Amino acid sequence: MKERVAAELMTASDALPKEFLIERLTKRLYDNRGIAEEFARWAVESWAIALGFVSGPMPVTSVPKVKKRKPSVTKVKKLALSPKPAVTQPQLPLSPKPAAAQPKLGDRYSEPLIGADFVYIPPGEFMMGSPENEPGRRDDETLHRARLTSGFYMQTTPVTQEQWKKLMGNSPSYFKGATLPVENVSWNEAVEFCEKLSRNTGKKYRLPTEAEWEYACRAGTDTPFSFGVCLSTDQANYDGNYPLKGCPKGNYTGKTVSVASFPSNDWGLYDMHGNVWEWCQDWYGNYSSNAVTDPTVPSSGLYRVLRGGSWLSLARLCRSANRDWESPVNQRSSLGFRMVLPQDQVTSVPKAKTP
Repeated sequence: MKERVAAELMTASDALPKEFLIERLTKRLYDNRGIAEEFARWAVESWAIALGFVSGPMPVTSVPKVKKRKPSVTKVKKLALSPKPAVTQPQLPLSPKPAAAQPKLGDRYSEPLIGADFVYIPPGEFMMGSPENEPGRRDDETLHRARLTSGFYMQTTPVTQEQWKKLMGNSPSYFKGATLPVENVSWNEAVEFCEKLSRNTGKKYRLPTEAEWEYACRAGTDTPFSFGVCLSTDQANYDGNYPLKGCPKGNYTGKTVSVASFPSNDWGLYDMHGNVWEWCQDWYGNYSSNAVTDPTVPSSGLYRVLRGGSWLSLARLCRSANRDWESPVNQRSSLGFRMVLPQDQVTSVPKAKTP
C-alpha cells in the first residue's frame, strides 16, 4: 500500500503512544485516499492486530493537543470576521541602514551556489486560518489576525532535485527528474540541507514558519486558494477527481511535475498549492484566537507542520489555510520543501531570472 501502513506499524518507536499512531495512519488514509474514516480506521486496526502491534481495537483518541502559547503582544479585542483581505501595505523598518535601499514586494534574489531564486515578501498583517463556513475547513484552522514585522525572501519554487544534488549528492526522490521537486525527504533532512547551504554561503537559510508560509501563499487574498474559491488542474498539480465542494472536476497526473509548470500567485510564488507538501519550521500546535505578532515556533512537540497539499491530495487539503503534520523523520513521495532567507541576509541583490 502506497501509504506504508504496515511498514510504519512494524517499525514504530516504543516511545510513540500506540493510539496516536493508529489515529495518524487512519487520518492519512482518510486524507490521501478518500477512504471513509470508519473504514480507514478498520483497515489500520486490522493491520495492527495481524502484525501483533495491538491485541484488539484501540479506543478513539483526539489529535494530540499542544499547550496554547500566550501571544507575544498586548491583548486586543476579539476580531470580527471581514470578507476583505487584511494585508497591509509594506512597511519600512524603524531603523533602516542608510547605505541600503529597502526592498519592495517582488524584488528578486538568486543564490548562485545552487541556482535557487527568491522573491521578497514585505512585512504585513493578514487573517490566518479560515472562516467557519469555508468548504473543507478543519477545526485546527482558528481564524486570527497575524502580524509579521520583518520581511523575508521566499524561494519561488520548491527545492528541485537538481538543486538538492548540487549540495547533497544523489536525490532520494521517488520520481526522478532535474526540474522535479525533490521529495521523499524528512523534516530533519530538509533542515540539514538549509544548514549546509548556510555554511557554504555564509547566509542563514531556513524553512519558513507556518505564519510566513500562509502569508506568502495567500498573497493578499482571503479565499480558500490564492486563485479564488476553486482550484483547477490548470492552476495546480493535485487530484482533480476531488475538487472543493461546488467546483468542477479536473485531471489527475498521479505524479509530481516540473516546478513552475503552473501560474504563480500574485506575489510570484509557484506551486504553493499541490505538487509536494512543504515542511515548515513549526511543531504542530493549537492556534491562539487572539491577534499575534511574529508568532514563534513552539519549543517542543511530536509532529512538524506541513502545508500546501501535493500531487495526490484532494483539493481541500491544498487550501491556503489547511494544516497537516508528520513526524520529523518521515519520508514520502509527496513531501518536499522550500526555503526562506531573512531580509537582513541580503545586502546586494543579484537579480533572479523569471521562470
